[in-house]
Amino acid sequence: MMQADDERSLISGLTELTTATRRTVSSRYSTRSRSGGRIQTQTPPSSSSISSSPTIISNLLSVPNLQTIAYVLFVLTAFRIIWSSGNRDISRGGLVSKQRFADRDNCQIVYVLGVEGSIHHGFTPILQTLAKQQVDKNEDPYIVEYADGRLRKALFGFHNGNSTEIDDRIIIRNLFRKKLCPNDGRKYVYIEDVSFPSGYVYNETRTYRVKRQEYWAKSDMYTIAKDKLALNHPTNLYKFVAAYSQYAEIKFVVIHRSFVETIASHTDFDGNIQHHSNVIRGFLLLIRHFLMRNPFDTISGQKLWTVVCMERLMAKYYSGDEAKRARSRQNILTYLSLFLNWPISTCEECWDTWHDSKKVHGDILGESRVKILQQHMKELEGLWPPLRASDEEVVEEQICSL
Repeated sequence: MMQADDERSLISGLTELTTATRRTVSSRYSTRSRSGGRIQTQTPPSSSSISSSPTIISNLLSVPNLQTIAYVLFVLTAFRIIWSSGNRDISRGGLVSKQRFADRDNCQIVYVLGVEGSIHHGFTPILQTLAKQQVDKNEDPYIVEYADGRLRKALFGFHNGNSTEIDDRIIIRNLFRKKLCPNDGRKYVYIEDVSFPSGYVYNETRTYRVKRQEYWAKSDMYTIAKDKLALNHPTNLYKFVAAYSQYAEIKFVVIHRSFVETIASHTDFDGNIQHHSNVIRGFLLLIRHFLMRNPFDTISGQKLWTVVCMERLMAKYYSGDEAKRARSRQNILTYLSLFLNWPISTCEECWDTWHDSKKVHGDILGESRVKILQQHMKELEGLWPPLRASDEEVVEEQICSL
């Protein structure tokens, strides 16, 4: 049996070790508080909590009891696990250091995320215009960049002959420290919208790390969604978030367009509409998996993504009721501004570049091919469009039809 003095020594030692461990982990995960709309990092505790741990452990080991030593070994193992989890975050993108080399407050990457044919070219200019209305705390306008060449090189592999990895820490650190977001007091917003998938199987001139693959056309959507090459085309979303979140606040604006219209916009891709539908459904599922696994920014705790329904921008959805269309458009700008932490949500000129498509997509496809797509759509029911958890607020304009 363990002696009373041994028990007291063990309890005292374990209490001290637990306290030191909590202080250590707390210092690893820096606490953030909101002040005036800005995220501030509080000063971490002194490293004395770390340096005192060996003394505590030494005191524990001095207890001459085999059972005590067994308990100590157990606690030391737990301490090591907690220490490791505080230092690194295991994600699908790999091991990521929790230390950040730059303040994210002045740097934001907004990715318009959608499959090929989702009307990126129609929506992205709206987002750009809204971003250019914004001003920082000093009343200086945001510096807004779209399709920045330096960022694209890092994200998609258009760099040094396609020889770098998306999570190359040296390239990323230098990219932000020296180029993208200098510490000059200004707010920088980078907008990106390369579609999933992107490019061509043959005669592709862009140096993607992984190009569009021919075999995807004859694969089912579940196979594509977990395919290693598909997960890295045109970039790896998991690694992107894991590696870049240290330096910039990342936000995804997910855009959805009617499935039939999406497929009809590129009827010649992937050989035929059946094959093209296979590829698009595969990437819809791939994107869904990413969104469901990453609902929040792991640093700020805020939402990582939101949804915009393209149908809600189109006049045909409102049957000529322009007043209702105007209200919905403003609602969209309002929830986008809230999601992106932008102070201004009114923007009359945001809609100047938008033009409704005059194509009749059912006529383009023909009745027989529309029926094929309607069958394919059944596989997407309940999977796409994505919805956030039921306990979160969703406005009417975010409820899209398939």
